[in-house]
Amino acid sequence: MKLGRFILILGFLGVIFSLSIASLIEKDKAESLYENRTLAQEPVKDLKLIWSGQYFQQYETYFSDQFVYRDRWVRHFTDLQMTMPQTFINGFYIAKDNHVIAQPVTDFPKQELDASAKALNDLGNYLQRKGTPLYYFPLPSKANTAADLLPSYVPEGRGVANKKYLLSKIDKKLVHVTDISGEFKKNRTPQQVADLYFKTDHHWNIEGALLGYQQVIKRLAKDFPNISTDTAKSTFTHSCINNPFVGSLNKQLLLEVDLHADKVCYYMPKDYSFNDYKVYRNGINENNRTLLQSIYSTYKKQPNEKIEYGSAYTWDLTEFNIVNPKSTNNLRALIIKDSYGNAASFHMAHHFKETTVYDIRHNPSRTLYSYLDTHQFDLVIIEYNDTYLSGPLFNFTKTVKVN
Repeated sequence: MKLGRFILILGFLGVIFSLSIASLIEKDKAESLYENRTLAQEPVKDLKLIWSGQYFQQYETYFSDQFVYRDRWVRHFTDLQMTMPQTFINGFYIAKDNHVIAQPVTDFPKQELDASAKALNDLGNYLQRKGTPLYYFPLPSKANTAADLLPSYVPEGRGVANKKYLLSKIDKKLVHVTDISGEFKKNRTPQQVADLYFKTDHHWNIEGALLGYQQVIKRLAKDFPNISTDTAKSTFTHSCINNPFVGSLNKQLLLEVDLHADKVCYYMPKDYSFNDYKVYRNGINENNRTLLQSIYSTYKKQPNEKIEYGSAYTWDLTEFNIVNPKSTNNLRALIIKDSYGNAASFHMAHHFKETTVYDIRHNPSRTLYSYLDTHQFDLVIIEYNDTYLSGPLFNFTKTVKVN
């Protein structure tokens, strides 16, 4: 009996010791594909950190992130959760039709929301002195707009309430605010609302992107009558591809949901072409001229190629610029956006002479204000999905670097 226990203990310690040694030998990974985040790296051996205890805390996180076969262990844990009768798996609800919905947020970050409102008001005041109007569109996110697909017993989150609070603090004399979420729910069932979004990704699909684009142009045309309003579905050709789709939420579920649960589709214009545009990276300069295909729909067009939202439409980039030679006006528009803006950036460019698409998260060497000090626009548009109500995207006076 004692010998059996000794062998069991020895075997257990042997496994732990072997895995620990393997973790130290195996090359560290920079990021986790499935969790969509940067992994902790080995902390710097610093006496101050050691004495304060921070070194050991950082090392514990590093050891956990770099543990050998980590993705495999996480996958097994996810598999186990999916066999159990629980509502949320890794923070997500999986509906019967494979729609993945994030667990609702419950916190009310009042201080952060107040800071965002102040940042928007200050930016609006700065631009107003330059004679440039600022438009803010909190785009309807899947997490907030499709939450009705969650079971009825799940408590309502604070996502929509937080958005309403932020909008109430914005000075409408300085910032033109338009919440288009009502149009997404108008005459639609909860299932039809959810179908405006990818099932396995946190972004809208082309149906949602087109609807959002239509509402943005409709609002801008009220103040700029020379902006064309040819945005009806009938002016586009609809097509889809059958490639496997790697959704951002599916990644966090270790790709347990069928990669063919979603189809990537497009609405391409009938009366003009994206190929009519002159496209640039990081400023309108002939040295920066590039091909449409280097920015829009960059996947390799192979039959079984796995596609992500970014490769289907546009990745988050520092800055790219579109000149429309056939524009009916001379307007210069700056679009400050998160990834929700990627699906319709080239559609938006049809309505202006020059369109600059700018992502604060990928401009670590300059602030938004320093950029605006050296560039002139006729209108500035902020398009952030309405789960992004605070944080780095509202740091207009500071440089931002987001992994």
